[in-house]
Amino acid sequence: MKLSAAVLVALVAVQAAVLLAAVPAAQAGELKLGYYGKKCKGVENIVKWHVIKALKANRRVGAALVRLIFHDCFVRGCDASVLLDASYDNPHPEKEAPVNIGLAAFDLLEEIKAAVEKRCPGVVSCADLLIYAGRDAASLLSNGHVHFDVPAGRLDGYVSKAEEAQAELPDSTDDVQKLIANFARKNFTVEELVILSGAHSIGQGHCSSFTGRLSEPATQITPAYRDLLNYKCPQGYNPAVVNNVRDEDYGVVARYMPGFTSRVRKVPDFLDNSYYHDNLAKIVTFHSDWTLLTHKEALGHVHEYADNGTPWDEDFSDSLVKLSKLPMPAGSKGEIRKKCSVINHQIMKASAVFLVLVAFQLAAAAVVQSTAPGTPTVGYYNDKCNCSVEDIISATVKSALDADITKGAALVRLFFHDCFVRGCDGSVLLDPTSANPNPEKTADANIGLRGFDVIDAIKTNLESACPNTVSCADILAFAARDASRYLSSGGVDYAVPAGRLDGVVSSAGDSDATLPGSTFDVSRLISNFAVKGFTLEELVILSGAHSVGRAHCSSFLDRLSAPDGEINPYFRDGVLAKECGGGAGQSALVENNIRDQSAAALGNLTSYVVPANGGDTLDHSYYINSLNNLVLFHSDRALVGNNATLKHVHEYADNGTLWNIDFAATLVKLSLLGMPPGSAGEIRKTCRSTN
Repeated sequence: MKLSAAVLVALVAVQAAVLLAAVPAAQAGELKLGYYGKKCKGVENIVKWHVIKALKANRRVGAALVRLIFHDCFVRGCDASVLLDASYDNPHPEKEAPVNIGLAAFDLLEEIKAAVEKRCPGVVSCADLLIYAGRDAASLLSNGHVHFDVPAGRLDGYVSKAEEAQAELPDSTDDVQKLIANFARKNFTVEELVILSGAHSIGQGHCSSFTGRLSEPATQITPAYRDLLNYKCPQGYNPAVVNNVRDEDYGVVARYMPGFTSRVRKVPDFLDNSYYHDNLAKIVTFHSDWTLLTHKEALGHVHEYADNGTPWDEDFSDSLVKLSKLPMPAGSKGEIRKKCSVINHQIMKASAVFLVLVAFQLAAAAVVQSTAPGTPTVGYYNDKCNCSVEDIISATVKSALDADITKGAALVRLFFHDCFVRGCDGSVLLDPTSANPNPEKTADANIGLRGFDVIDAIKTNLESACPNTVSCADILAFAARDASRYLSSGGVDYAVPAGRLDGVVSSAGDSDATLPGSTFDVSRLISNFAVKGFTLEELVILSGAHSVGRAHCSSFLDRLSAPDGEINPYFRDGVLAKECGGGAGQSALVENNIRDQSAAALGNLTSYVVPANGGDTLDHSYYINSLNNLVLFHSDRALVGNNATLKHVHEYADNGTLWNIDFAATLVKLSLLGMPPGSAGEIRKTCRSTN
């Protein structure tokens, strides 16, 4: 029997609906000790092994895990919602809330999840893994004094909202009455508030979390400690500072609190009752800590635990168990995530969208097949090709960069200039045609774009191995990741969500109207990035890509006459003016990073060069150069002239590892920019032209 196209469309649409309806979802049951005894034997040992290994490498990871338990459970119950990354459907999850500044150890939990999935796929929730890991961290940091059995059987939640985290979590500036009311909503007593606050014997806090303490009176903070904090938090900076003064640098303590030096520890982050001694001595970091002394009952418990650490060990263990039992909101459903940072529903949704696309393809006849894009997902091509798509791309990128390392920066720039215009759709790759003589790549904003040949080579290799399957848009996203990893010696690395389609629209006018200009001031930059859903901090993070690459003199001519206060005079007159003079003029190419200039050209500026292994190293040197007025573009210098952006410049100048992590996360967010609503796409046969 022959089926009409309409009937086929209906059948496939029904299959898509069934697929979406079949996404496994359940309501959490009662938590039980030994829950995984038969379901996943040895799971707790797997978790503990990974936690021990992580703490041996970096003891501060332990405090991060303990903090993660609280910041997860206190919002929507213990459902691992704090672990979810930003996505197309949810651009602002809990981890992006200001109150969650500095949350860490996500990578360790993904490592644990991957190990457990190998042993028992689809069995152990990320929510349970987080509690196990936090328990093990607390035990290790307390030399076994804090320990408890973990009831398990939690599910991973679907909902994660930054605004909920901001509204639910206690703030470091809260007074005692607000803290008591906040904890009471979660059924915690005043004593339990005091007990859980004792976790501040370990860990770190950013200066922005205790700015008020820098000017509080001597009745609230010991002046010597206040002076120490002011030293650690100079104006315009927002570094992380240890919560416990005994973990502070010995020299800093000797300078500001010489009487305390005997208590400084060589091994930081020991979880014990020292927090209560420090609080009574008014040498605690947060206002929310000191304010406990202003409430009679809370003060009594501070004295109680200062006098005897053993009861605190026991009571802290009990309070963590109680915290771990906070449930999801009534009626909530959950799942066992395959990966802790993304819900399974997104993968199923993409599959359903694929079926709908098939339905439309069946209905289309004798026309170029054009479909609506779905939601990119990690591992999208795993079951679509009899080859490793990512391995082919990675090998081609490596070969290209081994031959010419400058193409690495070109690929990263190409990716940004694609995604920022019409979403990540490969539209920047299209060549001029008689029907479209002015595509994006011909725009003034795209002067000097390169790397097209690398994308062409990748496409050719993939079409041979897996024809008509991998979009040029995905190729560019993967290639930019691989180039970033290569240029940073592995410091910048991340999983790439895929499943994009190639766009059929490309206009130079769109690029010139949308892309940020090198002459923009900071307010225009902030506005420009906000239109695409990026924060002020993410603007600063992405600007760090200017540690690599080159630029035409025409992009920074205004800097040749900038005042001394905005650019190093020798850099302006002795380097840039010479590079852009002579016959080459505005078309001359200049390295973005002074360390990639010749030593002879730099003269006495060589002392400012941030060391690196070879040229074109993607790292945090951009921020150091910015603070020294040694950057090419006015748009770079503008970030230093604004206090809101300057603090992030300082933050990343001080911590290159943090920038690596945040740059990777921001590139993922960039990669999720979608095509305009209603746009159609395809899988191009060649990346330079539509089918």
